[in-house]
Amino acid sequence: MPLPPRARQFNTTAGCLPPDRDDPDTFPVVVLAGFRIGAFITDEGSVYIGVDSEFADPALRSPDTTIPVEVRIDSHPSQFGRCAATLSN
Repeated sequence: MPLPPRARQFNTTAGCLPPDRDDPDTFPVVVLAGFRIGAFITDEGSVYIGVDSEFADPALRSPDTTIPVEVRIDSHPSQFGRCAATLSN
């Protein structure tokens, strides 16, 4: 699903970030080990999770430049999804 060009941008400051009151397209971001992680509900009602790994701790990078990311889909312990985030650095 394509997002409008400015829609749902990460705030650029480090830390746990509330939405920018002057820019309604931003959303809360949590920083963990250099990852900026944010989530929001789209206009269509689905959940969007954004992970920016640009500043991720180098110790988390594998030789093939991927970082495993585990996402819990719902409250049932058996429902887990795994993917690898490819880094462009």
